[in-house]
Amino acid sequence: EQAHKQKLKFCSEIRPWTPDGTSTKEQRSVDKYMVFNSVDLLRTTVKSLEADKVLWAKPTLWCQKAYDFLCIWKVADTNDLNMVVVNATLAKTHSVLLDEVRKLAAELGEEDCVVSAIRFDFIVPTNAEFTIGEITGRLCEWKNLQGSLWPNAPTAASYTDCLAVVGVSRTS
Repeated sequence: EQAHKQKLKFCSEIRPWTPDGTSTKEQRSVDKYMVFNSVDLLRTTVKSLEADKVLWAKPTLWCQKAYDFLCIWKVADTNDLNMVVVNATLAKTHSVLLDEVRKLAAELGEEDCVVSAIRFDFIVPTNAEFTIGEITGRLCEWKNLQGSLWPNAPTAASYTDCLAVVGVSRTS
C-alpha cells in the first residue's frame, strides 16, 4: 500500500534455474493497490484497469492457499491480462498449488475478464536458500508470460518459464 502511495516500483531479481545461468531483473510499478475479499470485487477492479497499468491485489485473508498477492496488468496492444501469482516466504521450500490459481483465473474469466498469461513467483530474501516443492494441479489452458503453454508435468524442472524464485532487494 505504501509503495502505491509513494509511486514506487518493486525491483526484483529472478534467480536462474541453473548455477551457471544469469538472473533477470524486473521492475513493476504499483499503479493501483487493493485489498479484496471476493473474486467479484477483484474482477470489478481488474475490468477498470487501464492498459499498461499494474494492479497489486492482496486478499483480505493473508496466506491464501496458493498466493499472498496478485500482480495484474493489461497488455496495451492486445488488452490481454497478465497475472503474476506471488508467494512471500521465509521457508526453505514451498509447494505450488496450481489448481487454486486455475480456479481463480477461471472465475475472473467468467465475465469478460480473461487472464491470458500466468507466472508463479516465490519472493524470498536475497541470497536465501530456497527450493520449489511439490506441484499439484495444472495450468495447461494458460500461457506463461513468454507466450508458451504451461507444461503438464509433475516436476519443477519442467516449469522454468512459469515458476520463478525472486529476490526483492528494494523499491525505487
